Amino acid sequence: MVSKLPEEVDSAVTVTYRSAGLGVWGTLIRAIGMPLEKIALTANSAQVSGQGQYRQAFKITFEEGWAAPFRVLTARSGIAWFLQYSIMGFTFQIADRTLSKALNVDQFQVSQLKKEVTEEDEEDRIKDDRTNNIHEIYETRDKDLTYNARYGSKMILAPLMATSFESLVSNKAEGIRFYGPEKFTKIEASKLIKQNIIKKAAGPAYVANVGRNFLMCSSAFIWTPFFFAKLPEDYKTSTNLFWFGLLGNWTANLAAVQCQSLWGRSLDYMAVDGGRPINYSSVIREGLKKEGFAAFFTPTKYCSRVLMNCPAQGTIPWFYNSVLPIAEPRVKGMATGVYNSMF
Repeated sequence: MVSKLPEEVDSAVTVTYRSAGLGVWGTLIRAIGMPLEKIALTANSAQVSGQGQYRQAFKITFEEGWAAPFRVLTARSGIAWFLQYSIMGFTFQIADRTLSKALNVDQFQVSQLKKEVTEEDEEDRIKDDRTNNIHEIYETRDKDLTYNARYGSKMILAPLMATSFESLVSNKAEGIRFYGPEKFTKIEASKLIKQNIIKKAAGPAYVANVGRNFLMCSSAFIWTPFFFAKLPEDYKTSTNLFWFGLLGNWTANLAAVQCQSLWGRSLDYMAVDGGRPINYSSVIREGLKKEGFAAFFTPTKYCSRVLMNCPAQGTIPWFYNSVLPIAEPRVKGMATGVYNSMF
């Protein structure tokens, strides 16, 4: 049943529902996989080097017992995870809509699964065409060179806007989980670290965090749907989308793991002498001098990063396109009832 809500309200309900759904999903998977995250954070830091890096990271992670990774969790972590994934989805959708209007280009297309079309579906499609729901309407325009340039700029700006805000919410909580609450508080209080209100709220190594999240957001919301749309119609199934999302995640992490290593090494750099300001050029120079390119990329760093990140981030395209739509008509139906009772 198609929602009878006004266009603006319908779009707001869609964005809110999808964003909240992503938040719940991301929080659940990240909490369960906390040991994997702690191993990945350690493996992508200066705490391990040489041979057997994964074994070193595993030992450090569980040196205080099997429950140690979960003891660094705080209420802020749960809130940050929920906000991280929900805000990423929310701000990306808002950025997409806003930039599409400003640049006069189409919205990003979500992954359309193969579907047997019935007469009722066709009627719903016609009604949908009149509502201009987010991500569901694509105007027909001349795709000339200037259009492609505008669309290409949006492919950079939309995820950058989304992840800049996402990292503002989540990065500090990641720093707390990396150090542990007590150590983080002591380092942050160091007199050598002079921070204004914005820098303090953003947390340590914010730029490296944004770079990593930018790559993952682009993979989940832009590149996976883009390449999935190129498949023959018969291959556009929920199962294939699940694996397509994982493949996109593995590919994006080839670069994201280097941002993650920069982030981890930056926090190690910051902890020296009880706390000092991060200098990215010094972090990179010291890492390359000590270990070469292996300071930022090794099979161990990559695999630990994928094991931590893939369950939540890699399944976003599948969850967004296959799971969330199941309850969306009911949610819109309830929203319609509430709206009609009020107006």
